[in-house]
Amino acid sequence: MPAPRNDRERTRIYEQAVSLFFERGFTKTAYKDIAEACGTTKSMVQHYFPKKELLAERFFHEKLDEFLSRAKAIMPTDCSQLELLTCVGLLHYDFLLNDEGAALFCRDLLESRSLTNKIIAEEYEWASRFVRDATPDGTDMKAQFLIALGGAYDVMLAARLAGERLGACKVQLAAMLAFWLPMGHSAEEVVSTVASVSKLTGIA
Repeated sequence: MPAPRNDRERTRIYEQAVSLFFERGFTKTAYKDIAEACGTTKSMVQHYFPKKELLAERFFHEKLDEFLSRAKAIMPTDCSQLELLTCVGLLHYDFLLNDEGAALFCRDLLESRSLTNKIIAEEYEWASRFVRDATPDGTDMKAQFLIALGGAYDVMLAARLAGERLGACKVQLAAMLAFWLPMGHSAEEVVSTVASVSKLTGIA
């Protein structure tokens, strides 16, 4: 019979793993490294996180919750859903592109298509709590979301491989246009929203 799981131990392992991801990157951090940092065994780490990607998925889910809290503090209380999620997106892309402490972790995320796909799926599950498919033409919201986010990650990866500096606002605008136009919003509304939220956040 498998050993019972302890939430405190799960959190301790998770926090140590994230610390290593920041220090070494996701790819170069092995289960044995996490186990050594925690003073436990590799099998115990795998007991709590059978796949290493689960650690990254939890991290980005928690980051999105953090970005949502920050967005609510930045945006007016009467802001629209479009404005609020634009702010979350800008904070998210700014983190992926510019956070120096997480640079190695984010590099590995962008360069691994399998990991990127898992994070995008996690982002959809997170966003589906706030966005509902209300398109009159029956557009599949999940498919559109995956296309928009997949394209955004592709843009960031291409810029990284080319050694180009890319602003979070540019990535957010591309993703927002790809997602919100089929949802019934106009290009002018999306462009205006991204520009106004960019000013409020100071993220270019």
